[in-house]
Amino acid sequence: MAHKTTIKKGTNQPELSFLVDPSVTDYSVLPMTYPYSLPTLVEDSFREATVTDPNWRIGVGTAVNPTSPPQQPFLTAGSSQSGIIPGSPGGPLDVPGNGALRLTNSLLDQSSFLLYDSPINTTAGLTVMFDFYAYGGTGADGINFFLVDGRSAPTQAGALGGSLGYAQKNGIAPGIAGGYLGIGFDEFGNFSSPTDYPGGVTLRTGGPGQIPDSIAIRAGQRTDYQFIAGTTSLPFSIDNPTATTRDSAKRTAKIDLTPEGLLSVRIDGNNDGDFLDPGETSPNLIDINVADINGITLPRTLKLSLIHISEPTRRRGI
Repeated sequence: MAHKTTIKKGTNQPELSFLVDPSVTDYSVLPMTYPYSLPTLVEDSFREATVTDPNWRIGVGTAVNPTSPPQQPFLTAGSSQSGIIPGSPGGPLDVPGNGALRLTNSLLDQSSFLLYDSPINTTAGLTVMFDFYAYGGTGADGINFFLVDGRSAPTQAGALGGSLGYAQKNGIAPGIAGGYLGIGFDEFGNFSSPTDYPGGVTLRTGGPGQIPDSIAIRAGQRTDYQFIAGTTSLPFSIDNPTATTRDSAKRTAKIDLTPEGLLSVRIDGNNDGDFLDPGETSPNLIDINVADINGITLPRTLKLSLIHISEPTRRRGI
């Protein structure tokens, strides 16, 4: 679940802080300190019954299961269906001040996303940090943090399953409109694979094959969302299916994108506040030149989004 999102911009880098709860998708801001003052671009806790920033957008993926149609994200402390982000359709699940943004319930074949639909200037680079929690339930694929060209305004998630709502499935569903970069925190492992199972038909462009509990990166729409880089299976899991509370499943991600288009991704897998332990800073994910791979310089503006995918027979995530 999500409690607070903050986007800040300073003389160095704009900064976005998410906290994502994969079991039911919630967000909350990371405690952060800065060596200099940063003006806030946007900040929202999602704890209340409504939000006031008109730039928030939500969307869902293509319906693939008539018994489990896509459900919109909602604020757990709200009930109104007419707000910028709707409240819980069955009535509030939390009291105002203690709510969250829920991307998906524990249902089959779900994909939904939250987009901040206001372009963020990239000339000073970009740093993103978010906490995520994947626990409980019986089905999920993973979480995807993605960037789209600031001129785009996607209204529908990309393909389900291993495409993690960002990439396409050839002949089945398109990828996210305007996609520039997708970073998959992949429980099941197919964001690294061109197929959804060994020997299957090719659905995505490139990749070494299924790698459970990994981080993988795919380029943008103009490259057919080609595979860029990824880790081997991490020495810790992306999710914690036996956990009964969010805190015991916490992971923290840090994403840096320089003005020159160099991308680095790190993950704190043991909740000790750093990225120094085995598997947390993979050399495969440091200073990747995504501008060259995408065939264009870093767009002057980007929009930021998080997406969650839940699938049958797989762990439950956000």
